[in-house]
Amino acid sequence: MTPREHRKARKNWVAYSSDYRKKQKIRDNTDKYVDQNTPPSSEGEIIPEAPLLDNEREAEARRRSIVQRRKRNSMLKRKDLLIENLKKKLASEQQRNRRLKHRMIQKKQALTPESKIVEMANDPNQKAELIKKRYLAILFKGKF
Repeated sequence: MTPREHRKARKNWVAYSSDYRKKQKIRDNTDKYVDQNTPPSSEGEIIPEAPLLDNEREAEARRRSIVQRRKRNSMLKRKDLLIENLKKKLASEQQRNRRLKHRMIQKKQALTPESKIVEMANDPNQKAELIKKRYLAILFKGKF
């Protein structure tokens, strides 16, 4: 399902769900009204007392707080998982960086013809020899 189709389906589901909840609420209210206003059919029947509004409000508040607590806990779990995954990624990137630095250091330590020339150029005692070798290399390249 494409994201557009998913959004459309979710929108329809929200509309249908809200209609269903409204119908349920209306049905419950009518049932409650009928129960409260219908006289008992026989003399021995006990009339159930209407529940107090305060108890209903307390129950609803309790339910709401439980739902909010669950949402908050699930959000915190998701954030903790995200932080944990980011820490793992950071550690792997740091390890990768360390490996690359180590390789670079090893490459610098390896003596190549170019690194030998640079090393000789830095040494003041070797400058004359370096110039000779450089001229010889240019001459040999010209012949081949």
